[in-house]
Amino acid sequence: MENKRKLSGGVRIILLLAVLSIAVGIYFGLTVYNDRQAEEEDASTEMLSVKTSDVVSFTYELNGVNYTFEREDSKSDWIYVQDPSLELDQDTVTDMLSTGTSVSAKTIIADNLENASEYGLENPAFTLSMNLKDGTVKTICVGALNSMTSEYYSYIEGDERIFTVEQDFMSSFTTAEELASASSMEESSISAY
Repeated sequence: MENKRKLSGGVRIILLLAVLSIAVGIYFGLTVYNDRQAEEEDASTEMLSVKTSDVVSFTYELNGVNYTFEREDSKSDWIYVQDPSLELDQDTVTDMLSTGTSVSAKTIIADNLENASEYGLENPAFTLSMNLKDGTVKTICVGALNSMTSEYYSYIEGDERIFTVEQDFMSSFTTAEELASASSMEESSISAY
């Protein structure tokens, strides 16, 4: 005869509760672990923070063309220096500038610029210089794109650290013509006829 032992109902319930407790513990443990990993990935270090209202002029180069915008004070409209007659969409210019006034590093790559050429920073692909009303200048230099992370290498003049910024940073800057208000664009298209 085969020797079979049956577990009593109470023992089965205890075993099921033990297995359930272990499964719940593993679930919550993994949840906490995943939350911490997500926080670490989202964590960024503020590299530059300037009030947009403190910027009186800024310059950047895009596709070989220098674009310079200035204003008398924070209540004045932005003017495109190379063509002051171009009417700019002021909100769009301010939104673009805000990308440069609040820069967060995704990752800090190096503490100095000794190997700047490895990151395309010896001759930066993009430079944004902002003149502040207190006379200081803040300049952000952007180098090569890391195709694995879709982030650009960059540094801020006066801060030797090399860090990465989101790819969106570069795509925020555009031509003056694309910053023109709709009424200005209509006028220029009418005068073309």
